[in-house]
Formats: sequence, C-alpha cells, structure tokens
Amino acid sequence: MRTYITTICIVILMLSGICVAENKDKAKTINREKRLQAYKIEINIAKATVAWLQKQNKSDRLEATQQIDLLLEQDELGVKSSFVAAQAANLCGDSQKAISILEDVISKHPEDKAPDMNLPVKIMGRFWVATIAKQSNDIPKAKSNYDLILEEATGKIEGKEMLDTICNLYLSEIASEHLRKKNKALAKLEKAKQTKRPTPQDWAELYDFYSDWIGYEINKNTQGASEANKKLITDPKKMEMGYMAAMHQLSVVGLTDLPLSDYIQDDTSAILLSKIIEKTIKSKASPIDKDMMQLIAGYLKERAKKYTEAEKYYSDLYKENSFFSPIAGIALARCMKANNKNAEADKILKELKTKYPGYSSVADKLKKNPKSSAP
Repeated sequence: MRTYITTICIVILMLSGICVAENKDKAKTINREKRLQAYKIEINIAKATVAWLQKQNKSDRLEATQQIDLLLEQDELGVKSSFVAAQAANLCGDSQKAISILEDVISKHPEDKAPDMNLPVKIMGRFWVATIAKQSNDIPKAKSNYDLILEEATGKIEGKEMLDTICNLYLSEIASEHLRKKNKALAKLEKAKQTKRPTPQDWAELYDFYSDWIGYEINKNTQGASEANKKLITDPKKMEMGYMAAMHQLSVVGLTDLPLSDYIQDDTSAILLSKIIEKTIKSKASPIDKDMMQLIAGYLKERAKKYTEAEKYYSDLYKENSFFSPIAGIALARCMKANNKNAEADKILKELKTKYPGYSSVADKLKKNPKSSAP
C-alpha cells in the first residue's frame, strides 16, 4: 500500500512538473509574441517619424502618433519601447507627450538600464526630460530634473563625476542664459570645479577635459571671452577628447538618432540624424548643445570626406566664443587643406594662433602635416 501511495505521489509530482514547465513555456511564448508585436509597431513608428521629418506631410505625423498610441497600449511596455515612443513623440512635435512617457517609465523602472547607455532609467530619462523641456522653453522643469539627477546619481553609478559636472554646466547655462543671474551661474561652475577626479583612467581623462572647460567658463564670466581664450592650452589628446566628450554628452541627453535608428536602414537613419542635428543647431535653448552638435556634425561630414559641408559646421562654431571654437578652427583648416585651399587654411591657422596662443603648437603641426590633428 505504502509503495502504491508513493508511486501515486511521484506521478502527481511529475505531472505537476510537466504542468509548470508547460506554463513556463506558454509564458515565454506569450512574452515572445508580445515583444514581436511591439517590435513591429516600433518599426512603423520609426518609418512614419522619419517620413514626417523628411516630407512634413501631416498624414505621416498622424500615422506616427497613432502607432505611438498603439505601442503605449501594449501590456508591460519595455524600457526601450518607452524611449522609442518618447523620442518619436518629441520629433513629431508633441513634447508634453514625450515628457509624460519618460516620467512614466522613470516611475515604473527607475533602476533598470536605459537603452544604449550604461545608466539607470531614472538618470538618463531625466536628462532626456530636461533636454525636451528646454527646447519647449519649460526652464523650471529642466532645472528641476538636473537637480534630481544631482540628488540621485550615487557613487554606484559609473561615471557619476561626469554626470554631476554635466548637470552643473547645464544649471550654470540656465542661470546665465535664461535667468540672467550671473552669480548663480558662477556658483554652479564653482560647484562643478569641486567634483573629485574619478579613478578609472578613461573617466579621468574625460574629467580633465571637463575641468578645462569649466575653468574656461569661469574665466569667460569673470575676465571676458578674450582673456579666457588666451588662457586655453591644448594638445592632440585633449582635442581628441573634445570629440569624445561631445558624442558622449549628446548621447546621454537624448540628442542622438538612437534608439529609433535601430529600427530603420542606414540611409534612412542618416536622414533621421541630420534632422536631429538641424533641430538642435537651430534651437536657442542651449548653446552647449548647439556647440557640441556643430562639432559632431562637422566631424561626421569630415569622416565621410564631405569636406565642404564639414567646413560650414566648423566655420560657424569657430566664429563663436565657445570652449569648442578653437577645436573647430583647427578642424576647419584641416578640411580646407583637404580641399586644396592651403592659403585659406594657413590664414585661419595664423588667426587662430593669435586668438588662442595655447593652440599654437597644434596649429604649427597641422601646417606642416595636414593629418596631424585628425580625430
């Protein structure tokens, strides 16, 4: 009898195990189907958004909006899907909807990893909200999100020191450009200056670049642009770091073609990125974002050997009193030499050495070897 009962128990346990396995398999199948459905919608969103940006047909914008709403109706919306929906909504002109989507994913998945970056959703999501808020002229919301990042970016987050510095740079810009409060702007720069140098070498080199940038902004605010320009000192490594810093920061704050470009082909992705570049450069919301975008736009054209187009971006940036202006000036001369405009390039280099004496050695090397300063 005992053997019989034991046998029955074993059979029941086996059947239970089979049921559990079947339920797990069924759940996996359902999750796969849900993800596939969301993926198809995301492709439609990307296509319609790019079509709207390229042709400005209202029907494309309506299609993108409808697909975004359809995606938001999906059960258990993933983090990446939320960022896709928010990015598309913003590019289609609905900044409030974009912010609402981001705030929702921040509240539901604060510690999850954001797409394409090794940052928590609560950090990268708030950077995106701040960027969109600035572009919509909602300065209080932008400021509050930078303040929240400073509160929540703990030592466990990789590159925390850089995040603190970026936030303080933006807060200084808000105080200076939007609130017209010079003392507050300087206070934020001094706060950024106090950030400790990180230990990992990669972050330390980036920190050194930002440290020079902060020093330049302090000098410009206290002594004027001309004196600040004269105190800048560089070398090829620092110049290379300028491109890396710009690309990293633009990615963090949401001024990139990702994640939408994951769902479209390369040629279409180029259209998407060009429209984001154009929108950022035309916007008066953030000189920091504008300057970095001009540098990267020039860099991308230069890499594609479209030197004349690169010259335009570099030239516009070089004319400004920006920390990135001398980097653009060197790049402008480099592109001119690639276009066999040697006399014009040498004229730029001569002018640059007068305005930025600390760039003289890089300028002299470029005059002798046009490829010496290539990033």
